[in-house]
Amino acid sequence: MGCKKKTEPKSALELIQKTWRAQEVKEDGTTAYTAPYDAANDTRDYSSFKLEFTSGTDVRLTESDGNPFNGKWTLNGSTLTLSNLSPEPTGGNTITYTNVAVTETELRLTRAGNNPKTGKSNTQYTLQ
Repeated sequence: MGCKKKTEPKSALELIQKTWRAQEVKEDGTTAYTAPYDAANDTRDYSSFKLEFTSGTDVRLTESDGNPFNGKWTLNGSTLTLSNLSPEPTGGNTITYTNVAVTETELRLTRAGNNPKTGKSNTQYTLQ
């Protein structure tokens, strides 16, 4: 008889380490973008927005305007922090996302506080 090896579920730290692209973005509770971008229905184009976790510590953030930033990342519970971003984005070289939930196929997170790019105070991202 053969034994089936039980696979341990992946941790959030393992699940998050890949490239994620915006699928839906809500600004202050209102849907601003749903992939693919449709100028008739979307108020903002987030089709360039992506998070690339290139290692256990390195990250590349590409903002909705296409500008890339390289830095470090840490995940502490449901808080994702991008730090030492270079070049420094408007508003400082650290960006914090809360309410982080990650599965094999989806990453959800919220950027609370004033976003210098959008002027919005609460942006919810669903990435795939």
